[in-house]
Amino acid sequence: MGYQVVPWSCDDEWKHVFDCFFSDDTDKQQLAIDIVEIWRIRAAGGVKISLAIQLTADLVQSRLSYLKDGSTNSTCLLLSAVFIRFVSLLSDLDQVRKYKQPVSKICNDLGIPVWISELRNESAHANLPSIDVTMAAVDICLNYLKESYWFPHWHILFEMKYCSFLHVQKLTERWARNDIDQNVIKQELKALLKKDRESGNLYTDAAKCIENVLSNDNNIELALFLKPFVDVLTADFVFSLLTGETLSDSKYSSELLSVCLKSLTLDQKQSLKILRSCLRSGNLDLLSSKEFDDFLADKLEGTKINIGLITNAVSILKKRPNNVEISDHENVAEQMEEQLKEIEIMLSVNRSTKPKSQSRETVEIVPYNALELILN
Repeated sequence: MGYQVVPWSCDDEWKHVFDCFFSDDTDKQQLAIDIVEIWRIRAAGGVKISLAIQLTADLVQSRLSYLKDGSTNSTCLLLSAVFIRFVSLLSDLDQVRKYKQPVSKICNDLGIPVWISELRNESAHANLPSIDVTMAAVDICLNYLKESYWFPHWHILFEMKYCSFLHVQKLTERWARNDIDQNVIKQELKALLKKDRESGNLYTDAAKCIENVLSNDNNIELALFLKPFVDVLTADFVFSLLTGETLSDSKYSSELLSVCLKSLTLDQKQSLKILRSCLRSGNLDLLSSKEFDDFLADKLEGTKINIGLITNAVSILKKRPNNVEISDHENVAEQMEEQLKEIEIMLSVNRSTKPKSQSRETVEIVPYNALELILN
């Protein structure tokens, strides 16, 4: 499968620029132009940026200049120049025959009104048209780019992803009902994985679908149910499952932790993320389970995490009467809060390019109360 390197960091960034370009808010339009400028800088290193994106940025910039400065001579020249560039570049791209075709014919073949090509000729070789006519032409050019580039690519990037999610959801539900053979579901997952290797969305999609099934079905043999997903999607899927919402209220949470950990070889950072997910889940049955104790002992023994403090706090919470408030266990709450801060510090240091000797005061901590998360 071929890969294309693009200047945007993720599909959502591309969509954000799309939304901003065609927003009625001029500040958002300017933001889209600024982001495209960053993309152009990245493209200087050999990464290709679509001509349609560049033309959209130029056209929107010319419109903003008109809205800011009014109908000045420099604005008219800018609008005409951008408009001429649009028609010329698109017509040059479509000159594929041995003999060059008239610009008017190419525009007609591309679905651009013929008067646009005539206006381009007049702007380039005669007098500049009126500002109102030029602005109308710019709007038509922007709409053409929206219909021919932005909408089709939006469909590929987002609507097809949603269809892929629905496919995974259907496979998961059929597998839960024993309505599909294990070999068939593996083949389907392999086909989806081949299409999805570039984005990696299949791992999180499958995890979400399994979360939904586990929250609604009380008669699943978990290890057997997860087997085709684990076999095909391997560790990335398992890690998505353990750091998602599955641990929050599922009766399978402790068994899930045990089954999944058998499929993973974790480094310290991954273990910390799973611990954070467990503590945030608010699932006291999970936190007081043997599987969770085994996870702590196996993966976090010898780290800065105080395992004894966590198990002691969970034990207190399990025995807490319903009418006892958090304030009655302020000392435990403070200690648990320190543990969660320690997790954030360790993860921050792992992400940082600075030496690990970085002082605690320089690490930004996201504050939250561990017991409130567990109790609420």
